[in-house]
Amino acid sequence: MRQLAPNLFDVNNRVYAHLLFWVAYYFYRVYIYIEYYEYSPITQFVELPVKVAVVYVHMYFLMPKLLSHRKYFYYGLGLICLVLAATVLQSEVIRAMIASGIYQFNSDLLYAPRKFSATASHITMILFVTSAIKILKGQYLQQQKLQQVEQQRLRNELTFLKTQINPHFFFNTLNNLYSLVLNKSDKAADAILKLSSLMEYVIYESDKKKVSLQSEVEHLQDYVELEKLRFGTELKLEMVLPDDVDGYDIPPMLLIPLVENCFKHGKPDKNGLFTINIEATIKGKHLCFSTYNTKVSHPIERGKPTSHYGVGLQNVMRRIELIYGKRANFKLKELPESFSLTVQLPLEDQRKEVPVEA
Repeated sequence: MRQLAPNLFDVNNRVYAHLLFWVAYYFYRVYIYIEYYEYSPITQFVELPVKVAVVYVHMYFLMPKLLSHRKYFYYGLGLICLVLAATVLQSEVIRAMIASGIYQFNSDLLYAPRKFSATASHITMILFVTSAIKILKGQYLQQQKLQQVEQQRLRNELTFLKTQINPHFFFNTLNNLYSLVLNKSDKAADAILKLSSLMEYVIYESDKKKVSLQSEVEHLQDYVELEKLRFGTELKLEMVLPDDVDGYDIPPMLLIPLVENCFKHGKPDKNGLFTINIEATIKGKHLCFSTYNTKVSHPIERGKPTSHYGVGLQNVMRRIELIYGKRANFKLKELPESFSLTVQLPLEDQRKEVPVEA
């Protein structure tokens, strides 16, 4: 009883939905016959238990035990027997009401073909309506369940992708720091400071659904500065970022792996120059982010996917697909000596308009 009591007072309890249906049905029947029969409120109330019984026998016995198990012959036979039994029982209830004087009808005609078939047809109709409601509700609940399962699968996949990106990023960054320490560079301390900031961002911010675009851009700059320390004069870098990024939100660790891909897989061209271009612009409520890097020349086989980018970029592409769907655009272009990508993402504008003083 302790477990059932809370459900009884739950507004979502299906008992209330069933009661509402039968109350609505009762008043509908009274409304139809009240001008013809003075005692319609009483007669409809007396007839109701038979209809309720036949509906629930059909709904909770014939349908789950026979129809759901594809025992169509036995289901059809059981349905016919149920309708006939209900019609006979309903006719006898009417006979009792005729005897009491609240129902005006010739009792000798209760089993006449016209009256009997009319009663059977009405019982069949209410079985059809209630069965349709149950089937539609079942399909809706099943669809909701499938959607929940799919959403949970996507959430799990998204979480997995994020865990793949972060260790991948740290591994490459620590390698950068190791190179500086190994060479006893005076820039190692600055690199450690920037790495500390990046680690704090990844640990405390990457689990959030959204972070400010400002924060993502600032840590992207830290990462680029860290890479510049490692490559020194061998690197030709051009980076153009928008000045006004305050007020926009973006998923964390979405832009940094795109730039990381340039440094990890990019190589100097045939002239020995390692070129990387990074550009971000805000157009309307969309962020357009593009990168370009030189690489070792190799032949490209037609019809085959880009071969030189790794797990970081693949995971980011998958994350973008899961988060934005068709609202985002992702384009890759590989030439023998260069690789470029462009991604366009919708931005959530969190800025509030401030009224201008007169």
